[in-house]
Amino acid sequence: MGCLPESGGCERRRTDPFVDHLNWLEGTNYAHSVCLDIVYRNSPQPEALYVDEDSGARLVIERKNLVWPPEYAVGHKNDHFLVDLVTEGLGNLINDDAYELQLDLGVSASRVELKEFAGQISQTVRARFPEIRAGMRVGSPQAGRRWAFWHGDRLQRAFEGAPETGLGVHWDVPTSQDSTGKPPDGFLKDLARLFGACVPKFEPYMDARRILVIEQHGDMRYMGAGWWKRVLDVVMLPPEIQELWDGMFDWLDDHQQGWTFEKLYPSPDLANLDLKPAKASDENPENSF
Repeated sequence: MGCLPESGGCERRRTDPFVDHLNWLEGTNYAHSVCLDIVYRNSPQPEALYVDEDSGARLVIERKNLVWPPEYAVGHKNDHFLVDLVTEGLGNLINDDAYELQLDLGVSASRVELKEFAGQISQTVRARFPEIRAGMRVGSPQAGRRWAFWHGDRLQRAFEGAPETGLGVHWDVPTSQDSTGKPPDGFLKDLARLFGACVPKFEPYMDARRILVIEQHGDMRYMGAGWWKRVLDVVMLPPEIQELWDGMFDWLDDHQQGWTFEKLYPSPDLANLDLKPAKASDENPENSF
């Protein structure tokens, strides 16, 4: 599950990892110069300007979240709201050891319904806590309200570099959009609007290298360059956007999280894609789930 980052403020925590990857990949030496949209607030600006310390070449980067379907953002907020309620309902009960909670991703419910659902979970866990401590897994298979709770493994947590006590949350992520299917019309319209919003930001920097980095969320999260080639055959990039990349903070393996980047335009050689991840990290840039 990828968490939706909050917008606003300097985006260096997200653009710097991309530039580090670019420097590694191309042998360049770009260094951060200024957060453009912070310094020049009265006109449309990209996120940041980088300058190559060897050649003097300029690079400007705009970063956008791309969310599909639109209701994914609502479901994402519901997920966090639900977990906060369950954590509050369990209180100090889960502070002494490792416990795990599994939920469906993107629960569809009102705030009142989420409070009822969280109450059911916390009440069941409290009532059956001795059995859970003894190794029993409790929960419900009800569609739309599936959940499971069990006693975790502190040694496994320590091995993964995770907190050894408290609640660990796991979401069942539904299968992504079919990568061989036709991109949804609504998605294509949203993408065209996103590209159009970037044009006035890049226009003052036509002498610089201009890159749009998107972070995909929802059904489109794991779509790669092959799928994007079909998308860009329908929605053309304006000339103000020279390059399009995907940037994702996600699990690199079973134990480490970090950034990965993939070039989407100009079309890379799909037979020789460079998928080397950026440096692994134990910390999400948003410090969230």
